[in-house]
Amino acid sequence: MVWNSTTSHHFPLSRQTDEGFSLASRNSPPTGDRNRLLVFEALVRRWEPIVFEICDQLFADPSVAESTCEEAFVALYRSDVDLCTTAALLSALIGYTVEIACQAIREENLVMSNRHSLCLGLGRLMPGDRDLIALRFLNGRTAPEIATLLEISEDEVRVRLWNAMTAMKRSFKSGTKN
Repeated sequence: MVWNSTTSHHFPLSRQTDEGFSLASRNSPPTGDRNRLLVFEALVRRWEPIVFEICDQLFADPSVAESTCEEAFVALYRSDVDLCTTAALLSALIGYTVEIACQAIREENLVMSNRHSLCLGLGRLMPGDRDLIALRFLNGRTAPEIATLLEISEDEVRVRLWNAMTAMKRSFKSGTKN
C-alpha cells in the first residue's frame, strides 16, 4: 500500500476511487471473503487516523509511524477479531500497534528516547489500561470522547484511567507487566 503522509488521513491513495477502494485492492488480500474486506475497508477509514496518531507519537520518523500503522491494520485483517465489535476492535488495533512498535524498537536497537520508553511501558500494561493511556495521552482524546469510543460511561473512563496511570507508574518502577 502507498501511504500519503502529507494529509491528515493516511489511506492507501493509489488504490482509492470516489466509490471507495478499487477492485485491485479487493483482490489483493491473501485471505478472507468479500464481506469481511468491505467491513475492513470501512474500518480503515474510521480508525486509521486514531491509530496513525498513536504511531506518530511513538516515533519521530513519519515513515516508521506509517509502516507501523499499516502493519497494525494488516495484523488486524489477518486475525480472527470480530470487526463489528467496537471496543474489542479498537483494543486489538491498539494492541497490535504497541506490539509492532515495541518489536521495531527492539529489532532496530533504536537509541532509547522518552517515546520509546513510553511504548515499552505500554507494552507491559494490561490491554484495557494500555488502550486508555494510548487514547488519552498519545491520541489526545478527552474522557467523553474515550467513553464514546469504548462505549462506557465517562465516570468509568476517569476511574479506569486513574487506575491505568497507577499501573503505568508501577510498570516503569518495576519493569514488569502489570
